[in-house]
Amino acid sequence: MNIPQHTDVLIIGGGPAGATAACMLALKGVEVTLLEKAQFPRYTVGESLIPHFWKFTDQIGVSEQIMAEGFIRKGGGAAYWDGVLRGMNFKRYGHSRPGLHVERDRFDQILLDRAKELGVQVFEQTLVKTVQLEEKRTTVSYQSVNTKEEGNIACRYLIDASGQQAVVARQLGTRTFDEQFKFQAFWAYFDRSDYLGGDGKIHDFAQRFEASPMSLTSGTGDWGWVWHLVLRDKVSVGALVPRSQLNAFKAGGEDLQSRYLQHIRQTPLTGSLLQNGQLISPVRSIRDYAYLPTKLVVGNCYLAGDAAAFADPINSEGVTMSMYGGLMAAWSVYKVLEQPTRADFYQKLFADNLKRRLQVFQLLSYPSHQIPDQLRESCRHIVANQSRDESYLILAHLVLMNRSKDFPDLLQAMGIPPKEVCPRIELVHEY
Repeated sequence: MNIPQHTDVLIIGGGPAGATAACMLALKGVEVTLLEKAQFPRYTVGESLIPHFWKFTDQIGVSEQIMAEGFIRKGGGAAYWDGVLRGMNFKRYGHSRPGLHVERDRFDQILLDRAKELGVQVFEQTLVKTVQLEEKRTTVSYQSVNTKEEGNIACRYLIDASGQQAVVARQLGTRTFDEQFKFQAFWAYFDRSDYLGGDGKIHDFAQRFEASPMSLTSGTGDWGWVWHLVLRDKVSVGALVPRSQLNAFKAGGEDLQSRYLQHIRQTPLTGSLLQNGQLISPVRSIRDYAYLPTKLVVGNCYLAGDAAAFADPINSEGVTMSMYGGLMAAWSVYKVLEQPTRADFYQKLFADNLKRRLQVFQLLSYPSHQIPDQLRESCRHIVANQSRDESYLILAHLVLMNRSKDFPDLLQAMGIPPKEVCPRIELVHEY
């Protein structure tokens, strides 16, 4: 199949944001073309999913397939912080379906296959080179990864869901790196590990399908932390190292692998769980991964997923945020196609809603005693318009990571009476 010269909606990227947007538009009968630089299935990190993602998979019709895939069910979230281990169960916050630990190559493939099933023209191994934004249409130049053949495609609307590649934001210079999150991330995979189950007990790796594992984070001081996620056939372990700790990290060995292993092995709780595990993959790394948008809509182009913004991954919000952004972009594009004269209204509505969600994403990433006043004030209004379950879940995240040194002030700033939230917060128990 040849790439068409024109399409109503062009989507860059076939990850959760792009696939969700494509599915939503296709379900509405919109002509959609999607360009993806990789060949699926492809590897990517970000394997922990909170239960919020189900509302998006319900809408695009893949929930049953994802459930049948047999991914590891999360037993909840746990954190070992400042010498205290705390845990939480999503059922206590209104969720009837579990979070998951997923192999992203398979999870993302399910979403993209659904887009193809719905009639989206998907072209993999196609690299987008430049985007020319015009008032009434956009022209995108691309190149085949295999043949190096080049071409152009014009569209009425564009959704950039190109992930960290951030095609449009990079080209236009419309993103700023978050100075508060100047971290470097290192991660790899082990063949096995003991783990903390949802029952609060330590289990052998062989029990992972019977006793659901917690997503575990362990603090390493000065905002640093380590994740530990049990997957179906391996264990994902990563370290977020702030600039203040990089010299100590580099002193841990002669090469990246030895430095990584030294850091992981000395991390409280995580190190002891990995005593019987062997490293089975190369160590990967990325630096300065957190950034914010200066614009979420540029002309007739919408930014979604990591192509728009990304904060710290400490609360497993990444995939959910991507799917939310993809859904909102698709909704806005469809409304503009229906009512072209109201384009400014729907584009602003998209940008305002996504910005608010991104602010909550940021809130969950900061230690509460360091939350910027402007962000605290913005989130106060956001939380006030959410359900109580969602509000309490946000606060529970802060307590879980011991990011609650000014907890009473935070409650007051959010407009939530302490007497209402305290009984729920007690359910974030200490083991």
